Amino acid sequence: MTLLRRHFISLVGSSITALTSHPVWGALAGRPAFPTLSARLEEALPNAASARALGNAYLAGNPEEANAAVLARQVMALLAPYAQHTASEQELSDALARLRIYDFQRGDVVDLDGWVLSRSEVTVCALIAAVRAGV
Repeated sequence: MTLLRRHFISLVGSSITALTSHPVWGALAGRPAFPTLSARLEEALPNAASARALGNAYLAGNPEEANAAVLARQVMALLAPYAQHTASEQELSDALARLRIYDFQRGDVVDLDGWVLSRSEVTVCALIAAVRAGV
C-alpha cells in the first residue's frame, strides 16, 4: 500500500490535533492546561490541603514566581522523564517521589520556614496554590 500525500497530511494533521487537544500537551502548544494539570497533581498527592499551604507559603516569599502558566511548564518539564501525559494517579505519585529523591541527591532543595523540601515538590505545590489563587 502506498501512502498518498493527502493521506499523509491527514494523518499528521489528526495526530497534531490529538496531541494538542490533550490538556497537558495542549499547554505546550499555547493552550492553558494548568487547571487540569494542577487537579491531577492534587489527586496524586496524599494531602492536597497541605500541598496548597506549602505552595502558598512559598509564593508568599517568592511572589515573582506566582505565575500558574510558568509553573505548569516547569512541572511538565520535570515530569516528562518520569510520567507520560496519560499517567495514572499512582504513576504521577511515583514520579513525584522519584523527583523528590533525585532533588535531595543533587542537593536541589528549598528551605521553607525551617522545612527542607525538594525543589520539584515546592514547584508542584506552588502550581497548585497559584491555580487555586487564580494567578
